[in-house]
Amino acid sequence: MKKLLALSALAFAVPAQSAILVSYVGGPSGPTAGTTIFQDFNSLVPGASIGTNAFAYNTSTSNGAIPAFNSTGNYGAVLSNGSYNVTFATAASILSFVLGSVDTYNRLTLTMSSGGPIVYDGSAINNGPVADGNQVGSGTNGRVTYTVTGGGPFILGAAFESIGANSFEFDDLAIQAVPEPSTWLMMLMGFAAVGFGMRRRNAQATPAVA
Repeated sequence: MKKLLALSALAFAVPAQSAILVSYVGGPSGPTAGTTIFQDFNSLVPGASIGTNAFAYNTSTSNGAIPAFNSTGNYGAVLSNGSYNVTFATAASILSFVLGSVDTYNRLTLTMSSGGPIVYDGSAINNGPVADGNQVGSGTNGRVTYTVTGGGPFILGAAFESIGANSFEFDDLAIQAVPEPSTWLMMLMGFAAVGFGMRRRNAQATPAVA
């Protein structure tokens, strides 16, 4: 058991090399597995401010186009030189959201638990071939997911910006939270206790050899 606890402590002390895997599903799709939506903008009055020159809308307007797929109710739109910033309640291993008509002037910045921020501009946002603002095509409207690989650092927040023109549209922001180290430790201790109990029971059940 001591060896198990030592190994678990080492795992937390020495993070592995990591990267962000960007995956995209154009068109209709369900929520990314394992994630929980924390912001769908539906509790806001249409037209309400969500940041600097950023608003919640429920229909397409001259300032924003509702994402062509997967969006219901309100959606978020960042207008020219605006921003919508969000800090997660806990570190996340996955960030996912519905993307609408991505443009070359859209920008997403991920704040990480260590190291510098990670910035995606234009088509890099959905790892796609184009970012031409098409309001109906699956190449620019769908669901994008950012997954941490290699065990961290993790995602702490995100900034949505539109540089010099309207707009950056998105909906249904979701994350998969990273368990706290204490939670992992309790799980490991629980597994160790179960294993110890089983070994002890087996030893007691084995008849002695005369």
